[in-house]
Parts: sequence; C-alpha cells; structure tokens
Amino acid sequence: MLLNSKTVRHLRSSHQLTQEELAVMADVSVRTIQRIETSGTASLETTRALASALSVSSDQLLATSPEYRSLSHFVVPIVLLVTFAVGYWLGTLG
Repeated sequence: MLLNSKTVRHLRSSHQLTQEELAVMADVSVRTIQRIETSGTASLETTRALASALSVSSDQLLATSPEYRSLSHFVVPIVLLVTFAVGYWLGTLG
C-alpha cells in the first residue's frame, strides 16, 4: 500500500512519539517506520497496525493526492512485470 508519508510523520509528531516508540506500539521494526516515513510503502497488516497505534483509520493514512495516485499507477505494473519475469526465469531453471 502507498501511505502518505507526511501524514504518518505528522501524526507521530502530534502524538509526541519517537519512531522507536511508534514501532513498539505498532509491533513493527524501527526500520519499517523509517521506510514508511520516507517512501510511504507498507503492507496492509502494517498499515492497520500503524493506524491502530495512531488512533486513526487506515484510510486516513493512505496517499490520496493525484501525485501519489499517479505514482502507484506507474509502480504497480512494473512490480507485476518484474515478478512475472523472475517467476518465468526461475521456472526455466527447473
């Protein structure tokens, strides 16, 4: 999922939490919090845990601006293509 990294950072700061404290509350690694606040990428499970820790809905964390939507429309097909290519390549090895 693509989260709004600025929103996550703002919510964490408004709750006066460090990245380490938020990581403990959401039961994720500090590196995961750092990645979310930098790139906005997170799994569905992590998004739900983060939303719960910050007392907001998962929807409030999602990247909804046009710039984020256009990025996700660009990235998702590339990820699917790479996944298919790697799977195909691995299939030819066996």
